Amino acid sequence: MDQLLTKIRTPLHVSRLHLGYAGIIGACLCVSVATLLTKHLVQNVPPQALVFLQLLASATVIWPAAALTGRLPPRRTALRLALPGFLQPGLVYLFAFAGLAITPANVESLLFAFESVLVVLLAWPLLRERPKASTLLSVALGTLGVILITGAAPDRTAPVVGVVLILLGVLAAALDTVASRALAINAHPLAMAAASHTAGLVIIAVALMIWPVQSWELVWRAAPLPAIAVSGILLHGVATILFNYGLSHVEAGPAAALFPAVSVFTGIGAYIFLGERLNSPQLAGAALVIGAAFVMARQSEAKH
Repeated sequence: MDQLLTKIRTPLHVSRLHLGYAGIIGACLCVSVATLLTKHLVQNVPPQALVFLQLLASATVIWPAAALTGRLPPRRTALRLALPGFLQPGLVYLFAFAGLAITPANVESLLFAFESVLVVLLAWPLLRERPKASTLLSVALGTLGVILITGAAPDRTAPVVGVVLILLGVLAAALDTVASRALAINAHPLAMAAASHTAGLVIIAVALMIWPVQSWELVWRAAPLPAIAVSGILLHGVATILFNYGLSHVEAGPAAALFPAVSVFTGIGAYIFLGERLNSPQLAGAALVIGAAFVMARQSEAKH
């Protein structure tokens, strides 16, 4: 009888694991689509205002959805569920924008490529999730792939203060993944997303008061508003829910190893919709990212 129950449970567990990986990949795809939209919007809309409006648009969808489905954050755990929102988009965007103001963009891309490495390192002591060799290999392949895709290279002229600010943003992003993994095991993805939206809005609103936008004129033009709303819902709403769902079934390290898929999806989208072509190093980087995802898939198959 025990053997029969094991045979029944194992496919179910594998199915949930695969659904978890699918959730992470789906979140990466949503982030890529939102990134392409944001890339177009940021040319005309101040980035601080853009982040606030994107998050606000997503909140107007997420909170009613949570209320209608009975998934509002419980009062006793609301503050704890809001922690990921304080980290990302809250602190991540603040540090990233402050650092980018005085640091070349290629340096920021290179530094953020190491988020996956930090997640693996932090998940070990904080979540007791000891990384396997295949996870470390996948993270290394994915990180190298992102560096090749973005064409990022260290810039010796980068100011120390700017690099430190960006690294703080990378650290906040990694902690967000670790915190989300810890909470997602026992919390509903939609309730987590609703709580994080509130925290993120508070942080970004305070940032706008401290670091005011020079002009809101371009923001309120009718043309960019639908694109701002769609990109915000995808980036902060759908992606966050899928991400939280994935982390409820997948450990933080293996999940982070799939993050470089964002660069692949974005590169493909830029090729199709923006006419941007990939050179040989970028294609090699995309192959490495796909290889990293394959390593993680093989690991999940072998484990179960």
